[in-house]
Amino acid sequence: MDDSRLISSDVATLLQDYASIQLDIDATRIKAAALLAQTIDITRVIGATNLARVVSGTETSDLALRELILPAYCYYTYSRLLTMFNGTLTDSGYVVSEDANRGLKQAKSDSDDNYSVAEVYMQLALDFLDDESEVDINIDRTVLTPKIRVFGGHETRGSN
Repeated sequence: MDDSRLISSDVATLLQDYASIQLDIDATRIKAAALLAQTIDITRVIGATNLARVVSGTETSDLALRELILPAYCYYTYSRLLTMFNGTLTDSGYVVSEDANRGLKQAKSDSDDNYSVAEVYMQLALDFLDDESEVDINIDRTVLTPKIRVFGGHETRGSN
């Protein structure tokens, strides 16, 4: 995998700042989840042009955007990690171990929680992009649907 396409080439170390992961986790799995998080979750919100700024930008505003995207990148990646690698494809078909099968419900719940945290961080990045632009860039904020409670009297869909 070409690490230069990723927001961060050392995703495993970066993840340790935001999530609880084993230090010996397979870096290939982390990079696969990071690439998926980057190309699907982040790009759908900020677009390919802004993603390019985050990956290889050198301007002060590009670096500021990168700092806002990094937490979302980590939480999206962690969310993907929790759900992507629970089974193995073998010559007998897709196999999920008994231990993994017991943890699937909890993994999905934890994945949803991390995905929601990532979406809150993405809202901060969108606010930055809105403030940065002199013209209305017309970002579709409906793609963000965090399912966590927002304190202070404002609640979002899915909060109870």
